[in-house]
Amino acid sequence: MGGRATHMVPASQGLRRVSFCRGAVLALCVLAWPPPSAAQGRPADAKPRYEVWAQLRARSENRFGAGESAAKEDGLGITRVWLNATLRASKGVRFAVQLNDARVIGLDAPQRRRALEDPLDVREAYVALGPEEGALELRVGRQQMDFVDQRLIGGRRWSNTSPMFDGAQLTIRRGEHRVHLLGFSNVGIRDGFNRPLRSRFLYGAIGSIQLANSEHRLEPFVLANRREEIAASNTGGLLRTAGARLFGRFGETWDYQMIFAGQGGGLAHRPQRAWMGVCGLGKTFDAVPARPRLGFEWSQASGDDDPGDGRTGTFDTLHPSPHRIYGEMDIVSLRNLKFVKAGVDLRPGKRWRLTFDAMDLRVASTRDALYGLSMRAVVRPPAGGAASSSIGQELDLVLRYYPRPNIELRFGASHYFAGPFVTRSPDNPGESQTFLTTALQIDL
Repeated sequence: MGGRATHMVPASQGLRRVSFCRGAVLALCVLAWPPPSAAQGRPADAKPRYEVWAQLRARSENRFGAGESAAKEDGLGITRVWLNATLRASKGVRFAVQLNDARVIGLDAPQRRRALEDPLDVREAYVALGPEEGALELRVGRQQMDFVDQRLIGGRRWSNTSPMFDGAQLTIRRGEHRVHLLGFSNVGIRDGFNRPLRSRFLYGAIGSIQLANSEHRLEPFVLANRREEIAASNTGGLLRTAGARLFGRFGETWDYQMIFAGQGGGLAHRPQRAWMGVCGLGKTFDAVPARPRLGFEWSQASGDDDPGDGRTGTFDTLHPSPHRIYGEMDIVSLRNLKFVKAGVDLRPGKRWRLTFDAMDLRVASTRDALYGLSMRAVVRPPAGGAASSSIGQELDLVLRYYPRPNIELRFGASHYFAGPFVTRSPDNPGESQTFLTTALQIDL
């Protein structure tokens, strides 16, 4: 069903041992490597003329209960290397390039490798005109974008191959306020050099306003998105999305955010009327050992209540980065979804971080489908609608260890309890599954 489960092939015990051993050897080799440091004799606020850095990441993934093998077990190993260079030609001119090399071990299907593999390509290449953090800054070229808490536009850094955009971004700053004007086409992953997709465009404006010199910010946005139409998944067409994000802190220990958006436009000559909403609240207990943060979130995105009424009600999430936000297993996206999450984040030591999340997943409309990370329908209801809206529940446990500031070791264990909407699907019934992952990331 959804997430990465449909992109895996059987892995042997040897593959798992190789993946874990490679990670362990790589970790031992770089423990002595010093973390990046500021240039000697340079003022603290000065920017170096040249900057070069790299990020190495290796990850193994194993899924049990929904694999394609006879034992319903899948596994793979993936690696990613980023090489970055920045040249500040003058105070107002900056060039940046990022090369990406992403590879996968244990996946044979050529069509499925594209979601995980992109050998040696240009991920970013842009010129920035205007002083950094100045009143006006224009970026032109291929670049990454993160806006609206990555719910609508995000870089998907967890993914081995992440979406990029070719175009221009003009940033206008005045004090603590900012406005971003965007005009981009989406870059497609393909054999050879990745090129922009002429059928996919995103443009609009996103603001960021500090409210009354407080720790609260308002981010209004107006976006227009065009992509090829896929009527079977209620995606594509020319869509207009408008809304706002409000977030901040109350005192030293409470944090919150709210996001609401409405969507209109047209899909396959059918008018689009959809919406989404997010409410989150967190409390950090500084005086308690391990400084626990308790968090709660509600998210909902509309679905299509009546597929035969000539209108589309399924919210289109544009270009999001939903991993971790809606679960480590990537079962769902914010389309036709009711989502509730409660969790705790612990820091038992300077080098350790432990996160536990429990989630309840439901479809907003039982007459609409469950949409996966690709925004395509992966589980459809029977004719007339499903008897239950329950997609299921997910439990995530993630442990992070930082032996050095530039090294992260990550261990994750997740379990998904499939609900009746999934298990009783007439076309593609799913089932419960367990997901284990180990990752090593090094910044040089």
